[in-house]
Amino acid sequence: MRLERQSIRAVQEDVILATERDEARFNQLGHMLSEYISPMVFELADIEDLYNSVQTLSNGHIPYRFVSHTKLREGLHVLKQRLRWHHSELGIEDLNYYYKTADFHVFCHGRHLIISLHIPLTFKSLVNPLTLVKFQKIPIINPHENTHYTKLMYNIKWIAFSPDEPYYLTLRDFPRLRNDLFLDLRFSESKLRKMNQISCTTALIKGSLIDIKRLCKYTLFPRPLPPAVYQLTDTALLFSNISDVTITCYNQTVSVRHDVIQFVYNTHCGCS
Repeated sequence: MRLERQSIRAVQEDVILATERDEARFNQLGHMLSEYISPMVFELADIEDLYNSVQTLSNGHIPYRFVSHTKLREGLHVLKQRLRWHHSELGIEDLNYYYKTADFHVFCHGRHLIISLHIPLTFKSLVNPLTLVKFQKIPIINPHENTHYTKLMYNIKWIAFSPDEPYYLTLRDFPRLRNDLFLDLRFSESKLRKMNQISCTTALIKGSLIDIKRLCKYTLFPRPLPPAVYQLTDTALLFSNISDVTITCYNQTVSVRHDVIQFVYNTHCGCS
C-alpha cells in the first residue's frame, strides 16, 4: 500500500510539473504574440493602408488617411469665416466634391507631404446656380404678306441667368465647366453683366415683346419663308411654312394639315 501511494503521488507530481511547463509555454507564446506578432500585423495593415492612400493620390483623388473629414471640415469653416470680410463665399461646401472631384497639387517639403487643394470661390451674389438656356433664332413671317420675313440679329447662342439674381452671362459657345460643375470666369471669354441694365438680352430674358422690338435689331429677307422645323423642347416642335405633317406613333400613322404658316405641335414619346 505504501509503494502504491508513493507511485500515485509521483504520478501526480509529474502531471503537475507537466501542466506547469505547458502553462509556461503558453504564457511565453502569448507574450511573443502580444510583443512581436501583433505589432507586426498592425504595421503590415498600416503599410497596406499607406500604399492604398498613395495609389488613391496618384489617381487624382484625396485619400481620407491624409486629409480626414474633421480636418477638411474645420479648414473649410475657417476659410469661410475669413472670406466674409471680403464679401466672398465658398463655391462648393460639399466634402465629397473635394475628395472625388476637386483639383489639387502635391509636393514634398523636407519630410512632409503637402497637399494644396484648389477651392472654388465666388461672390455672395453668385452663390445660387444659374439656368443655362440655348437661344434659337426663328424667322418671323410678315403678318400682311408672305413675300419676305425677318430674323433677329443676335449672335449669342447661350444665356445663363436667374430671375432672382442681379447678374447674367452670355456665351457664343457651350461653356466649358470646370469639373462639370461650375464656370471659372478667369478662363472664360464671357463677362458678368448686370440685369438692371436694360438691353436686348434682358428683354429676351424677361420676355418683354415691347422691349424686344425697341432694343433688338432685325434682318429683313426679301424672299418667302423657307420650310423648316425647330425643336423648342423635348416634345414641342415648331413647323414653319409646312402645311402637311405625317406622324407615326406605335405603328400608326396620322396625317395633320394646318392652314397657318407657323404652328407648334406637341409630340409624344415613341412618335416620329
